[in-house]
Amino acid sequence: MSDQEATTDLPDEYKLYLPPEWVEFDLTAADAIDQAGSFLQDRLGDEYDNPASRVFEAMLRKALVEAMAGGVVLAGAYADVDSEGGEPSILSATATVALRSTPGGMAIGPDLIEQLFAPDGDAAPDRSVASVDLSVGPVIRIAETRTVQLEDWPQAGQFFTVQFFIPTPSGTGLAILTFTTPTLPLADGFSDLFDVIAESFEYVWEPTEGVQGT
Repeated sequence: MSDQEATTDLPDEYKLYLPPEWVEFDLTAADAIDQAGSFLQDRLGDEYDNPASRVFEAMLRKALVEAMAGGVVLAGAYADVDSEGGEPSILSATATVALRSTPGGMAIGPDLIEQLFAPDGDAAPDRSVASVDLSVGPVIRIAETRTVQLEDWPQAGQFFTVQFFIPTPSGTGLAILTFTTPTLPLADGFSDLFDVIAESFEYVWEPTEGVQGT
């Protein structure tokens, strides 16, 4: 029996490898939300005042506020300027990891998650729900374009989102890996990148006394 098979709680840690161009925010810092603005000013330079940059900053601040409210253990972001082909354009994305325990310790698996998120009348028109195999095992992948109203922003924004619902081996815990980008013209490219990053996810358990791994 492996350590993972003997564990029914959430793992002690997890691993996720963000590309070098991404930054991970310190969610324990008092100025975690303000890190969004300084990060974008550093990455985008003169294009920081670009409307697309300001929309992304509002989205990033919203993500950090929600992350600090609890349950989220990682929040990262990517931002760059593409100056090829005329007018500069902003390339940006966020990544978060949330760890959840299932209600009452109920065991759930990919089949149940897939049923819960199956497209219906309230779903985004382009929602896709699929069971995929990552190195950690079978997970549910949901991709869709969402309309989000951002605080202090005059109109709602559209964002392409990919989520991976990753049950623990016992099924009593769940990691939710969420990627979001407002760069809709390059959604397919970002989708491929999100898949590559998700492949690096793994749970980590501390050795349990008296339980030998195989």
